Amino acid sequence: DKVILIKVYRMVLSALNETKFIVSETKVEMKELADHSVNCLMYDVSSKPVSIHLPLTRLLAGLYVHLHKFNLTFDTVSTTSDKPSVEQILQPILCTRTMISQVYSGMWRRNGYSLLNQLYFYRNVKCRAEMLDRDVIILQMAGSLIESNEFLIHIMNSFNLLSWTEKGYKPNLPNSEDDTIRQIINIVDEFLELLIVIIGERFMPGIGQITDEERIKKEIIQQLCIKPLSHSELNKALNDEHTGGHECKQLHFWYKIHD
Repeated sequence: DKVILIKVYRMVLSALNETKFIVSETKVEMKELADHSVNCLMYDVSSKPVSIHLPLTRLLAGLYVHLHKFNLTFDTVSTTSDKPSVEQILQPILCTRTMISQVYSGMWRRNGYSLLNQLYFYRNVKCRAEMLDRDVIILQMAGSLIESNEFLIHIMNSFNLLSWTEKGYKPNLPNSEDDTIRQIINIVDEFLELLIVIIGERFMPGIGQITDEERIKKEIIQQLCIKPLSHSELNKALNDEHTGGHECKQLHFWYKIHD
């Protein structure tokens, strides 16, 4: 229902504006890159609170993909004064992605297995639809609303890579030289991978011009390109959002017949 969607969407925006997780602890600082200057929100994830669980932001992402059904956009729906800016909505997601890239780069070594377990489920096929995929939607939404150069600077600032783009860049080496250089290379890899995902992973209704059926077909094709799978194995390889419906089972059999 259009009216309910608009009301809930505005309620979530209002809740985000009141909560301001991470955003309330940031400070605004001008950053420049290639003749472009942007007011960035500064937040150090290595010394301040950060969480992999962002329910309000991800609820907003889940609602956003339904706006196109009623010819609505972010700007037409979010007309209330008590709404966060796009940059403020984006910031918690960027902090989470920065933290994840730092973990994979070996910069969070004293946090036990709890964090590693959370990151495992963040990418796990059974949970990623409500975690990783929702974060990508917010990043893609912000990328469509913020000028492209500014958006890129926001991401690079969050990953602390603006100095990396400077000519003659030399990293600070508080740890061993090899360890620090390896960490920087891994951070750059994570940054480039995230850019590829934001730009290329548009097979989502509400983001790309596709249907749910086309999205399921694509996931099935990708799984079968990795290796042959039985029907039950294919069910396990897809997330729960797709494996419970009759339509999905019909698609499974369709691809088995046309294999």
